[in-house]
Amino acid sequence: MGRYVVLLIAPFIIGVLIAAGLVLIERLRRRRDEAADALFDETLEDSELLAEDPDALEHEVTRRIAS
Repeated sequence: MGRYVVLLIAPFIIGVLIAAGLVLIERLRRRRDEAADALFDETLEDSELLAEDPDALEHEVTRRIAS
């Protein structure tokens, strides 16, 4: 009888593991997309800063290296 219980519970456990993996992948994908969006916004700000003051890039690079 115990073997049959394992056969009934095993698919449930496997399904839960698959669902947890999918949730983890989705969260990692969302985090990657948010980081890419933030980098894109930062790049836009840098290009606007460069358009206003060409010497600003040197100060920005120095600031990033220092931090």
